[in-house]
Amino acid sequence: DKPQQLSKSTEINGHRIAGNFYSVYQDNQNQLGKPISNAIKTSDDVSYQLFEKGSIVSSEHGTFPLFGAIRHKFLNSGGLDGWLGAPTGAEKAQ
Repeated sequence: DKPQQLSKSTEINGHRIAGNFYSVYQDNQNQLGKPISNAIKTSDDVSYQLFEKGSIVSSEHGTFPLFGAIRHKFLNSGGLDGWLGAPTGAEKAQ
């Protein structure tokens, strides 16, 4: 018998969550909600996927969820095109 492989992707509401986005979604799906887009590539090394209550951003720095107040501040600073650019780490508890 072959060991059962764990799925590395899923499709919800017609939107595929795959690759690096999948494991981040699995860990944060309650905070993110359901996907409202597929992954969107903005440059060679940056892509993101939108969800009902947040997003996941993937870049050379890693793949991180954005939701709540942190995401709001990120979007208000211009998002990926703003001075902050792509996240360089996960949100840290205070």
